[in-house]
Formats: sequence, structure tokens, C-alpha cells
Amino acid sequence: MVPTRELEAAIWSITDGSASDEHLALLRVDEHASLTLLERLIVETEDDVASVRRLGGGERDQVLNDFLDTQQ
Repeated sequence: MVPTRELEAAIWSITDGSASDEHLALLRVDEHASLTLLERLIVETEDDVASVRRLGGGERDQVLNDFLDTQQ
């Protein structure tokens, strides 16, 4: 079983285009755990975006853009 922190790091490396063969291999060790973690990260990011959308003030747009970049 791959530690959650390592799986999460592998997932984020894939999203930013810096994944190595080792990162991809980690996801295949336990595909169910990888998919479960990926789903959790997506839900958390969507919740964060929804929260940021409710912000007021000048920083809202920058924070929202940062989260949207993360979501893509």
C-alpha cells in the first residue's frame, strides 16, 4: 500500500505535467485507493472554489483564478 502523501504528490505531479514514470507507477499499485484519493481531491478543490467565489474584496479574483488553475 502506498502512503496517502505519496499518492497525493503523484496526483499533483500529473496535474502540473511533471509526473515521472515512478509517479505513474505509484497510481497503479492500488488503483482503487488512487481513484478514491483523486475523487476526494476533486471534491475538496470544488468546495474550495465555491468558498472563494463567496469572498468579497479585491483579492477574490486572484484567489479564484488560483483555484481555477488548480482545478484544471
